[in-house]
Amino acid sequence: MFDFYNVLTSNGGDADTNDLNQTTGNHHRWRDNTVQHTQTLARNTSAYPTGDSHPSMAGNLKATAEFVPLLNHFYSLFSAPAHTSCAPGPVLISDTAYSDSWRVGSETTLSTAGTVTVAAGANVTFEAADAIALNAGFSVQSGGLFASRLGAVVCN
Repeated sequence: MFDFYNVLTSNGGDADTNDLNQTTGNHHRWRDNTVQHTQTLARNTSAYPTGDSHPSMAGNLKATAEFVPLLNHFYSLFSAPAHTSCAPGPVLISDTAYSDSWRVGSETTLSTAGTVTVAAGANVTFEAADAIALNAGFSVQSGGLFASRLGAVVCN
């Protein structure tokens, strides 16, 4: 979730000047290889008033410039798994605990056996061309993300 409200509660001195690249102020952004959600000014009203409920151009530019890199960061976490595994034949996943990002594929079928867990904070995708069977013992903990996809899979 992007904290649009917080971003618009500090400016660079007036409603037509933003504090986009400043270290102080209220921000929600991707900067210095980390997510920054800061509030150095205790303000609970818009710092970019225009006479209606919309922020000024400076506020819109700040919100956009902070949101897009943050969105790109989270999209890259979702779309580029830390680990991939793919096989041309059937895949059996047995007694495995996933704790980070995985994409597991099979050009035919994929199934689980025993205790297979997607831990909180993990993001796991199973892909297979013909069938995916999640058997007894498969679970996703609260805060874990799991997806399955049936369709053409080509392992390189």
